This record gives sequence, structure tokens and C-alpha cells, in this order.
Amino acid sequence: INSAGKINGVYLFYNALSGSIPPSIGNFSYVSFLRLHGNQFTGTIPTELGQLTKLKELYLSQNYLTGGIPSEFGLLTNLGDLRLFLNTDLGGTIPDEMYNMTVLQRFYAWSSGLTGPISSKVGQLTDMYHFIARRNQLTGTIPSEFIKMPSLQLLWLHFNNFTGPVPDELCTKSPPIRDITADCGAVTVSVAKNPCSCCYACCDDICVTETADNRAFLRA
Repeated sequence: INSAGKINGVYLFYNALSGSIPPSIGNFSYVSFLRLHGNQFTGTIPTELGQLTKLKELYLSQNYLTGGIPSEFGLLTNLGDLRLFLNTDLGGTIPDEMYNMTVLQRFYAWSSGLTGPISSKVGQLTDMYHFIARRNQLTGTIPSEFIKMPSLQLLWLHFNNFTGPVPDELCTKSPPIRDITADCGAVTVSVAKNPCSCCYACCDDICVTETADNRAFLRA
């Protein structure tokens, strides 16, 4: 509760909550932090979440949500941290409206059943720090517009269905991206799907890193 007596944070994570997330959650107009991860929520993500324009953090990961990412998320222009990972049947594409979230710093959406391409509009997310979309069914080419993110440190795009190489522009970006991981491996296949000259780790059925450390495990 903030100084004005308004609720500014809802923390109900890991509580074995079930059923659907009620549309009435859109009435919490003063909420800046909403963490509902690690429950058993089902059904679609309420479009009414787009009314929570003060949100800075939205954690919906590790549930059983379906129906895709609502286009109304594009209204969340103060959101810095969006976590959707391990909603394995969420599905759908990344809506164009999401690229209006220009202060978004962390997008965690691995193992969420996402499909379709990553739009070149991704370059509008200029505050992005971590973009993790591994283990989905994303297609198309990997956009060179990731170079427009000056703070980008992690770009994990492996275990998808992208075609073509990782753009050379990402390898020569300044400041550099600390860790790019893509399907650039050729250990269990004869030809890499997404050749890359600068990736920290290259994957096909497995991921191989240049150095042995525990981050290799996180790429599974």
C-alpha cells in the first residue's frame, strides 16, 4: 500500500491458485507490481490488464494460460519487466502493439508456444536488457533491429524455427551483446539452422558453450 493508501503491489505467487484470472483485476488501477507466477491459473490472459497503466512488473509465468499475448499489453507503457515463461500452451504471435512498450527491459517468454516472426519493430524496445524467447515455434529471420537496443545483454533465441544466419550487425554491435545464443550448432545435425560468428552458445539438439560454466544448463 502506497502513501496515498492505494494498493500498489499484488504478490500472490506460488500459492496453488487455480481457475481463471478475473477480469476485475483491471480495477486495480494503482498497482505497479503484479506477481501471479507459479500458480495453476488457466484460461486466457484478461485484456483488462491493459488498464493497469502504472504497472512496472507483470509476472504471469509458470501457469497454464492460453490464448496468446493480448494486444492490450501495448497500453502498458510503464512496464519494465514482463514474464510469461512456462505457459507452454499460451501460443499466438507477439502482437505488434507490444512493441509500444518502449521502457520494457526484460522479456522472459521461453517455453510459451509462441509462433510467427519477431517483427522488425522490436527495435523500438530501446531499453531492452534481456530478451529471452527460447524453446518456442518462432519463425522468419532474426531481425537486425536488435542492434537498436544499446543496453541489450542477453539475447536467447535458440530452439526455435528461425531461418537464415544471425545478422552480422549483432556481432559488431557497440556496446556488444554479452550473450547471444541461437540454433547455430552442428553437433547432431550436418548444417546449422542459424549460423553465427559471435554466439556465446550454439545449439541444435544440445547447446555447446565456449566455456564450461553453469549457464549452459540454463539454455535447456
